[in-house]
Amino acid sequence: MNSQVSKVDELFDHSDYRAALRAELLAKKAALPNRYSFQRLADACKVQKTYLSTALAGKGHLSRDQLFLAAEFLGLAGAALDYLELLYEFQRSSSTARRRRLETQLDRLRRAARRTEHHVDADIINADTADLSAYYLDPIVPIVHMFVTIPRFAADSRSIAAALRMGEERINRALEILLRLKIAAFENGAFRSRRDSLHLPESSPVYASHRTLLRMAALDRQQQLGPDDSYGFSAIFSSNEAVRNNLRKKILALINHAQTAVAKGDEEEIYQLNIDLFAWSRGLVQ
Repeated sequence: MNSQVSKVDELFDHSDYRAALRAELLAKKAALPNRYSFQRLADACKVQKTYLSTALAGKGHLSRDQLFLAAEFLGLAGAALDYLELLYEFQRSSSTARRRRLETQLDRLRRAARRTEHHVDADIINADTADLSAYYLDPIVPIVHMFVTIPRFAADSRSIAAALRMGEERINRALEILLRLKIAAFENGAFRSRRDSLHLPESSPVYASHRTLLRMAALDRQQQLGPDDSYGFSAIFSSNEAVRNNLRKKILALINHAQTAVAKGDEEEIYQLNIDLFAWSRGLVQ
């Protein structure tokens, strides 16, 4: 997984398939000039370079087959290809009703592309099939999981209890869950994490409960910490959807940056990072 939000993610911000293709080509050409060029793309699409350049400049259209060949050359598949083909149909359609239907589908793909699981390098967990509800519905379990990634805690469960100011029995129950789910193992007198990166997608039925329980545990912990050990920031502001989407992209970039930084750092302490961005002025889901 790349350490920054990829150009493919930015593709979903485009409202013109030609601009999206052009931006993707220019990005790849800047990184690999010997592999990507307008001429090579034209050859892949079986058209003249002038025809391709004119179309990508917004002065004409590609055919459906040429769009597919262009996407294939640029390595765009899956949701990215679906998005481009829907954009193509949307731009070429003259039916108001059909355009509304296509716009709904485009918006669904945009929202899916902004979900966190597309921006983190972690095992995506489906609690329905993996029986990990015990892991996610007790906030202490994932916290203890991170403790066993640090040698001084992994070798002595009592030190985890002391750090969390909890009874040893509470910590032992969490460790038993980690062992049962094979997320951790006990070898040579110490616990060892077997799966360091787990991510629960928003689509999971336990996601909302997990988030709430973990946040409550975090707030309780922060009450016990001094000002030098806890930093928080909250802001309520009025703005618009474009600003919100831009902030969301920045947050996803921060998540990628944080993951890369964490991967490079030595395991010495346990930290928690919370980020919220939501609307107060919209109606609640019924």
